[in-house]
Amino acid sequence: MTDQMKALDDEDVLKIYKIITDECKNPKDLKEFNNIATKYSLILFDILNICKKKHAKNESQKNSLDRLTNILRFCPHDEIFIRSMGKVWNVRDRFETRDVEYLMNRDYSALIKKDVKQDIILTIMDAVKKIFNTLPPQEKEYFWGKANELLSLITSFKKLVNNRV
Repeated sequence: MTDQMKALDDEDVLKIYKIITDECKNPKDLKEFNNIATKYSLILFDILNICKKKHAKNESQKNSLDRLTNILRFCPHDEIFIRSMGKVWNVRDRFETRDVEYLMNRDYSALIKKDVKQDIILTIMDAVKKIFNTLPPQEKEYFWGKANELLSLITSFKKLVNNRV
């Protein structure tokens, strides 16, 4: 598996939406996709809220995370999912093996198209990287659990669209 992935442009996102409409022909499947995207976004919100609490004394970081939270509130869950799932899936083996060294030292900027929508996952990763090594073991375990939940949702999505994405 390669750890490189290009940033998605709007055309790439439209191609994924086309696959979704091709594969999810009945309302039950579309509802399932919506549930996956919503749960995925809620996990990102949860991670952000934890990071905001941990960064409470750093006004600049807290403000950045507050702005990101507001952006996430207005961005459709399906678009958040589509634009970020590849980045999470691309490092799944690193999450599964809990490769802290790789995840903390990785420069994710090459995976991010320079716009607000794509910057979401980069900002979250940077916020987690800044606090992760200071967390007690049970809180680190919580983050690993959230990473596994994201991977599980992506796996469900891939099954839903017959692994076409």
